[in-house]
Amino acid sequence: MLRIALATCTATVTLAAAETLVEHEYGLNHKQLDDGYPYEERPVVAPTDPSFAQGYFLKNAAEGPDNARCLDGTPALYYHRKGTGSGANKWFLHQQGGGWCYDLGSCVGRSKGSLGSTKDDRNTSSLNSGYMSTDPAVNPLMYNWNAVELRYCDGASVSGDKVTPTTFQNTTLHFRGRAILDAEIKSILTDRGMDKATDVIVSGCSAGGLATFLHCDHWAAAIATATTNTAKVACMPDSGFFLDEDRSPKYGSNMRNVYDFQQSSSAGLNAACVAAHTATGDANKCIFAQWSSAHIKTPTFPLQSQYDAWQTGNVMGAGDAATQNAFGVNLTSIVKAQLLSQPQHGIFLDSCHHHCGNWDSSLIDGDLSGVALNKWYTQGSVALPNKGFYNQDKPFPCNSCCTPTLPCSSTEFCCPDAKACLTPTGTSCAKDAKACSAGQICCPFTKECVTASHPCTPVRECKNTEFCCPDAKHCLTPVAPGTMCDPADKAACPSPQVCCPLIKQCVTVGASCDPSSDEAPAFMAL
Repeated sequence: MLRIALATCTATVTLAAAETLVEHEYGLNHKQLDDGYPYEERPVVAPTDPSFAQGYFLKNAAEGPDNARCLDGTPALYYHRKGTGSGANKWFLHQQGGGWCYDLGSCVGRSKGSLGSTKDDRNTSSLNSGYMSTDPAVNPLMYNWNAVELRYCDGASVSGDKVTPTTFQNTTLHFRGRAILDAEIKSILTDRGMDKATDVIVSGCSAGGLATFLHCDHWAAAIATATTNTAKVACMPDSGFFLDEDRSPKYGSNMRNVYDFQQSSSAGLNAACVAAHTATGDANKCIFAQWSSAHIKTPTFPLQSQYDAWQTGNVMGAGDAATQNAFGVNLTSIVKAQLLSQPQHGIFLDSCHHHCGNWDSSLIDGDLSGVALNKWYTQGSVALPNKGFYNQDKPFPCNSCCTPTLPCSSTEFCCPDAKACLTPTGTSCAKDAKACSAGQICCPFTKECVTASHPCTPVRECKNTEFCCPDAKHCLTPVAPGTMCDPADKAACPSPQVCCPLIKQCVTVGASCDPSSDEAPAFMAL
């Protein structure tokens, strides 16, 4: 997640919230298998707000014969934000993450918080960030689609299929993840109108990303039946490609234990994977994306770090550069051998050290993840020059891999201080920084209210006191920052100064900052 500290016109990067969802719910001594899924506080918004999402508790499914219950017996829950315009019949489904309970004791603890219960959940939520953003610049493919967040409360990436409850430490536990999944699918199709869908993307991050790998084909089959094979379905798991390794953290053993006591099976995992591995006596491999990905038929485009920050400490067990680089090479080779062995799949595999929260924060083959997803989904892997394999492939550590630098548009300039593309508003803030409206800041460089978009790399030919004007293609220096002029008035600035149309201020013109052009600025003719 990119954040630009505009108040000082200086760019900084943060990748995720410091607190994970598990830590927020259960404290630092939580005794859970924490997957690093970031905690995000959702605001309460009015029903008229574009981000408003209504909650639906599946009480009938919990009380019916399928016993679709969270760990503590409460009903499953999802939130739905309605699509608009061209997105009215298009759907984005996000499965929440939050780790796993790896033994009965940790499941008892989990049942007493939001990752094992919905007893304290609100009736409404707000969905408007990352791949659920309503901003087309941030989310070009899905900004106006129906958005659904599926609450996570079973502790096993909705894979458990144990018929009878389990009692441990005087607590009754329900391992009914697969029943929850089927109840959610049925409700969204029949009650919310997804049976009329033209497009569906199934997603999730971390444990929810793993759930996407495990259940992608199951979602696709149910949607195909409901829509009589007319809907286009794809999957986009985020940070869910956990490797099946058993180094000192014992992640592999812990997940196999989850498979055993939650009684995951072909009903709770990818059926084709289970069938293939039952013959070899290792069906428990199918609780890992590493193995199940080879059997996914539905087009899938994961968002994944080569150096997943959570796997550094919880799968790999060590964070030194040599070990991390070897881990990344191995993960890449497994992705190519398992998932990318089928041409319908692609991946956005970055080299930023992160886990979740990296939407539009890495640039690969000239594209951010939002644009890459749009190209892959609309054109398909085969039609893309990289065949859908967006591979950053840089050695660890790579801080620059976490910060995209793109050219500024013709209405922006790359601020040499902020190193971000800024759009001038024409409002001076030289006398009062509070003159800027909400969402704007007073840029110290030009003393003008501006808005910021993405990071950029300032053109090196310009001095620190200049900026490269995209219209002029020359380095310009504001003469009296914050003093505005009228570009249409040829006498607005004393010669040899000119009134720059972009920032509407008098500037002096320096050297060319576009190697392809030494022509004088277009506005010099004014």
